Amino acid sequence: MSIEIKAKNIELTITTTLRGDALPQGFAKRAELWLPELADFALGIAKDCEAFVSLHLMVAGDQKVKSLNRDHRGFDKTTDVLSFPLFDDLRSGEEQIWGPLELGDIVVSWPVVLKQAKEFKITPEQELIHLFIHGFLHLLGFDHEISSKEEELMEKYEKQLVDIVYNYLAK
Repeated sequence: MSIEIKAKNIELTITTTLRGDALPQGFAKRAELWLPELADFALGIAKDCEAFVSLHLMVAGDQKVKSLNRDHRGFDKTTDVLSFPLFDDLRSGEEQIWGPLELGDIVVSWPVVLKQAKEFKITPEQELIHLFIHGFLHLLGFDHEISSKEEELMEKYEKQLVDIVYNYLAK
């Protein structure tokens, strides 16, 4: 299954390797409302690029995520979210960008979404959004694993963006 969402200054392609419809019902329609906020954030981080952002989200099973994690990070286990940025660090201002800002790919494990949603007492949609935003920040060059200062900064932006999206969902 593949869904393409275009909203204002952003394009998100969502694919799934799962049988059936893994996405929460109405997710794509609601995402059209909050995705432009993420695009504005990305465009504020990246300098001198065209005012259009695109990225890809894959919602997959644990086997696919485990395989990608092993092949690209050397960890032979599943995880909640993986990010594959096209740029090393958009925050540095050193990346040369011509045309629209293509960020890269985010892969989310649907079984982990369901497990963590239950654990955190939130909906699967909320957990999917949270993991998507976490992966999105990695695409921009944030990395919580390099220092406690970087972890604090990433957590700050993650909370800020999750709150923005949740406000849209509450409307």
